[in-house]
Amino acid sequence: MHLNYAKILSLIVPSFNSSAYLRKNLDSLIIEGEDVEIIVVDDGSSDETLAIATEYEVKYPGVIKAISQPNKGHGGAINTGLSIARGLYIKIVDSDDWLNTNGLKKIVERLKNLTEKPDMLLNNFIIDKVGKKRKTIIHYRKSLPADMTLTWDDTMRLKLGRYIMMHAVIYKKEVLIKSRLVLPEHTFYVDYIYVYQPFPYVESIYYMDIDLYHYFIGREDQTVTEQNHIKNIHHQIAVNKQMMNILNENWNGNKIKSHRLRNYMVSYLTICTVITSALFLVEGSKSSLDQKTELWHYLKQENAQIYQKVRFGYLGIMINLPTKSGRSLSLFIYKLSRKIIGFS
Repeated sequence: MHLNYAKILSLIVPSFNSSAYLRKNLDSLIIEGEDVEIIVVDDGSSDETLAIATEYEVKYPGVIKAISQPNKGHGGAINTGLSIARGLYIKIVDSDDWLNTNGLKKIVERLKNLTEKPDMLLNNFIIDKVGKKRKTIIHYRKSLPADMTLTWDDTMRLKLGRYIMMHAVIYKKEVLIKSRLVLPEHTFYVDYIYVYQPFPYVESIYYMDIDLYHYFIGREDQTVTEQNHIKNIHHQIAVNKQMMNILNENWNGNKIKSHRLRNYMVSYLTICTVITSALFLVEGSKSSLDQKTELWHYLKQENAQIYQKVRFGYLGIMINLPTKSGRSLSLFIYKLSRKIIGFS
């Protein structure tokens, strides 16, 4: 292990009013040994979240650490966890989600024993939706050979619905530091930035075909529901524009060394921009349609070359079909895609 790191893996659990599900989360993260630390960041909760985190800290000294801070939002809680994490690797586990404990043991053991430590490790995740018996498993078997160290050039194209999300990624902390990752506070949907910004600093990738992360969705109060997503559209816009800025800043020079990574980052930005645009269409008001136009104009002003690739790829064309009937078709395709992927 790198001499500067006391643990193999730091699990950061940003928590806000999480008392109803935090115990399930923490119980799934606890494994034998001293290789893992669990940092619970209570983000100004008004319920028993901090009391539960403190109870577990007392029960598992040296393994679980409870931190309390004034409310800063999901990004602010992650920033705090990162600032004190002692692990060679970092994984974010939202407080209403949980891990496959046996899968976690296998991943930690692999990270511990690999001679060459990869910059990023990927795992599968399960979309656990309320009321849905059949769970959707997001895996990368057709894009990434398992159990071997890869570069971006070794990857195959990641299909729609198989994009790398926060639930799938474990980053080496040094990569996050090199990328100068600081997430915006009081902002939803910063998961995109957390995953996206470090990509140019990842030189080695390792995929384990393990169903590790249970991504729990379907509660009405979650920000990822379509209704709340529209309500909080200004957060989505801010995140989308920051991703545009990230790609623009890395576009020229030698920052993105792999042609395949460059294409992947364009595709990833396309997905995010299409989702934002679709939410504008769902809302349907003139103001929303104007904001949709402004978002695409912002990208064009940032980098005309990236704009051309995003706007005139098939997804960019699909979401920008002219006329009212064209917008209706765009919405139909968007909603169908959500169902296929498993988010609806």
